Amino acid sequence: MLERLENLPAGIEGLKAVGKVTKEDYEKVFEPLLDDARRDGRRLRFLYQLGPEFDGFTPGALWEDAKLGLRSLRLFGGCAIVRDVVWIRDSARLVAFVLPCPVQVFSHQARQQAIEWLAPLPEVAATPP
Repeated sequence: MLERLENLPAGIEGLKAVGKVTKEDYEKVFEPLLDDARRDGRRLRFLYQLGPEFDGFTPGALWEDAKLGLRSLRLFGGCAIVRDVVWIRDSARLVAFVLPCPVQVFSHQARQQAIEWLAPLPEVAATPP
């Protein structure tokens, strides 16, 4: 399941992965976040938190992630990945290669540092897809 993170500084959006993340989670939670940014003409300063309660992605979620990501690459102004899952660090390297924005990986204990890293990144207008 994907949950929107609350109590983040203005201009920073975040999601937390809990349990198994499904295609429906992407459709109900992540896609509206992207649609809002696209409609508002802004880039996302995005915090993605994958803690110990994260169990992985279903195949449908992986496919949906790839589709949304490719369609929305220019909407990202920065991405901080907060993880306690070891394999996420290696996967983040692939994400960093594809995204046209800065990407950093932080441990769960460094979550506040992730927010501080995202905060000064410019929230410039996104180029329409």
